[in-house]
Amino acid sequence: MNFNSVLLTCMFCLIGCGSLRRGESDRTAPDTSQPSPDTIQSKAPKPQAVKLADNIPYPCDATVHGNMVFLKGSGFHVCTNGNAWEPIDLKGDAGMQGPPGLAGPKGGSALVAVYDAQDRMIGWVLDMSGLFSLHRFRVLLTAGGIVELFPNGYIPSVSIEGVCHYSSADCSGICRMNRPNALSRVTNQYTNSNPDLPKAYVLSSSNDMGEFNYLSYFVPGNNCSSAAGTMQSSFAVVPLKLISGATYPFGPISLRAE
Repeated sequence: MNFNSVLLTCMFCLIGCGSLRRGESDRTAPDTSQPSPDTIQSKAPKPQAVKLADNIPYPCDATVHGNMVFLKGSGFHVCTNGNAWEPIDLKGDAGMQGPPGLAGPKGGSALVAVYDAQDRMIGWVLDMSGLFSLHRFRVLLTAGGIVELFPNGYIPSVSIEGVCHYSSADCSGICRMNRPNALSRVTNQYTNSNPDLPKAYVLSSSNDMGEFNYLSYFVPGNNCSSAAGTMQSSFAVVPLKLISGATYPFGPISLRAE
């Protein structure tokens, strides 16, 4: 091999080694055209945790705008652009309602409902007392008023509490009572000649119709009494009829827990 050949070979080797080094240098050099993840992370605003404190822990300035603290006894405060700590209320709008929650289990009840012979509701039992060999129940009617009921559905006469007053002298015409939701018998007829089992009742309303001048009144079990007077409050009466359609006499009653 002559001197020129050796010289050419060495030149090619030097050129090749230089290219390789340049390539390796290109691959390992950082790309400065895009910011590194570390740089992005360092520039991102860091979230501030709400601090619990007895007093404002640090001054409010531009470096902490938007920071929030919770002061014991006075609630939330936020650092505003006005460089001042101001209280805020985080309660929702009073007019806004959230979605309805799940229905809970049905609770128990101490109420006992009373039903007539046709399974129509009469009212609710208030208490029960003994009467010789029978029991009777104090019942709050669904239409208002409290009555006593035998198990056979009749009202004993001792539970009558209202008196009918009339503008006529012979107890004829429209009856008014001086008590709201009072019960009164309107006939002297009895069932099976038993005076404890009257056939019909009326119940006064809860609407006060005001002053009423009467000339007679009728106490159940007695005759019509002629007597003039004035009631400051008067209540019109209607036949005893309940929302369920039940009417007196109710027949054998049944009790049911609600």
